[in-house]
Amino acid sequence: MLRRYRVVIAKPGLDGHDRGAKVIARALRDAADEELIVAALLVIGSIPCFLGLAIVLPVLGHATWHLYRRTIDAGGAPRPIVRPIEIRTGTGADFPVNLLPWRRR
Repeated sequence: MLRRYRVVIAKPGLDGHDRGAKVIARALRDAADEELIVAALLVIGSIPCFLGLAIVLPVLGHATWHLYRRTIDAGGAPRPIVRPIEIRTGTGADFPVNLLPWRRR
């Protein structure tokens, strides 16, 4: 249900002309129309974004599922990743110096 709003515009003046009040009323009406147009265009512009998400998200989910299945063994246990442990010596005060490759020990 559309509700029509009424705006009271009073033009101070004693000359009896109401042209200024009519201009202001028309400007308010045009501003409201412009807001509706902008809102409609924003809705129309967001439709491709949501359509893209509706296409991309299932594809990403499918790919993620297959990557997950590839990392799991047939027995259900995850494959171990063996990496050598790097033993560092020193203190936290050596941190800025360790960033420079020519200052490493």
